[in-house]
Amino acid sequence: MRNTKNSPRRFSWALRPARDPDRADILALEEAGIRYAAEALWGNWRPSSSPEALELTGHEMVVDGAEILGCIQTLEEPGHVQIAKLYLAPQAQGHGIGAALLDLKKGVAAAKTQKLCVRGLTTNPRARAFYEREGFHLIKETAERWFWEWTPNSAHVRPVTKD
Repeated sequence: MRNTKNSPRRFSWALRPARDPDRADILALEEAGIRYAAEALWGNWRPSSSPEALELTGHEMVVDGAEILGCIQTLEEPGHVQIAKLYLAPQAQGHGIGAALLDLKKGVAAAKTQKLCVRGLTTNPRARAFYEREGFHLIKETAERWFWEWTPNSAHVRPVTKD
């Protein structure tokens, strides 16, 4: 299907575990997703790792056939599930994939009766709007980062703390 204004692209995506050849793609998704925010905050861009040193624990690739649409990394921490990365390629943004990924991870956290946590750079207002729209509550703010959590079966909102 062609992607035109009259016929938006539809993705038939799936998750699969990240493999060694995905390392460069993960770092490219990271750069496309947060380089502008990192440069706005720190004045320069430095990837979080080199492809050779990138630890693949918890990484899953969002794919549509052979096309890589994004990645998500979740880590099991004491008392919570942490979303360490969530990056979507520009062509995959705005199609509900990110919200669906969060719903999947909310299910994982809920099954463990744990909260789901995520953090983002304070120079990335799109991330803030996204996570808060998806039911995450801002619980802490520093000069560099916002910290959100989602708690299963919880109607309360904890106050934001600033450091």
